[in-house]
Amino acid sequence: MTFTLDSARSIFPDTQVADAVPLVVQACNQLSAEDQLALL
Repeated sequence: MTFTLDSARSIFPDTQVADAVPLVVQACNQLSAEDQLALL
């Protein structure tokens, strides 16, 4: 079974965490490769 943001929202409809995921991914993509590795 594949999970998507929409399927995650249907499991926990009152949470707002799934809404933050695209913003976090976008912010991470703006970092340099060295900074991304430092976060790991």
